[in-house]
Amino acid sequence: MRLRAVGRGVAVGLAMAVLLALGLAVAADRTPLRASIVAAALWVARVGVGTGAGWFAGRASDSGAGLNGTLAGLTLAVVGSLVAAETGLPLGSVGLALAAGAFFGALGGFLAVMG
Repeated sequence: MRLRAVGRGVAVGLAMAVLLALGLAVAADRTPLRASIVAAALWVARVGVGTGAGWFAGRASDSGAGLNGTLAGLTLAVVGSLVAAETGLPLGSVGLALAAGAFFGALGGFLAVMG
């Protein structure tokens, strides 16, 4: 495990999350969105951000790309859960969010090794 690789994955994941959140905010401002559409968009964003963070963490590591990706995805899931709790967003199942973050981070790490 390389902490620098995990940190790089987390930084890229946070940047992706901010861009996706801004896009969703603009879309919600311009058009009326139902809550189910917003919830679906947030899950798609969670998958993309977790996988992307895992991929960047995996590419930055010399070995253990799966572990680095898992830790990057899990870290982003923890940060996302904390932000949701502080801002009053619907939190949902924290356990499911952590499991999804770890899984998609690991998937991104493995994809980095494969491609």
